Amino acid sequence: IEETLPHNRWDIGPCSSDGNIDRMDSGELNVTQGLHSRTGPSCLLKQVDGLRKGRCTDIETERLKPGGPVHVFPCVHRWNQFVSFGDGEVTPKGSIHSNVPLHIIDRIKSKGRTQHPYMCFAASGRGEDDTDDWEEDAKLDKADKSDDESLTPDIENFEALKAEHGKPPLKLWSGKQLVSTPCSNTDAVIEWLFVPYIVEDSLDVVEGEGEEEL
Repeated sequence: IEETLPHNRWDIGPCSSDGNIDRMDSGELNVTQGLHSRTGPSCLLKQVDGLRKGRCTDIETERLKPGGPVHVFPCVHRWNQFVSFGDGEVTPKGSIHSNVPLHIIDRIKSKGRTQHPYMCFAASGRGEDDTDDWEEDAKLDKADKSDDESLTPDIENFEALKAEHGKPPLKLWSGKQLVSTPCSNTDAVIEWLFVPYIVEDSLDVVEGEGEEEL
């Protein structure tokens, strides 16, 4: 059994109560839709240890168009920090995704643009090129364009490799920052497994029990 890598343990929760989530022995999550939520419960993902202990995953929101790098940020309980899990019907099985609020979708629609309602955690450049720079975002974007290049694998002829072999292996993105992309971009969307871990230095944790890990 491989030891969990440092800073790779996460707490799932708290979650909304509309719908249900069950972890299967395979590490997959079985998601039951709620009465009002097609994607089941929405949850926070909090880092368990390290310098960012207690912080939440957060999709970029300084841009007017939802999407971009996934950060670890102090938990403020806004929509861009809550995630749901793919059930294979509404969103890809095993995916982690944010649900874009209807009022934001409507606002973007009023500008003559279309916003995908579900934004999945993904590997940049692995699937379709869904980049669609907005003029308004360009005014807010303080990062250098080279930052986008740092999200893709550091190998020569990456585009040629992708064209020849189709979807490249996910291991090429080891150490790279996650991004959010429309869940319809299935080649880029990452399928996650969730396994328990044991906290050995805590007297409050019974051996064999643990938290959920990304």
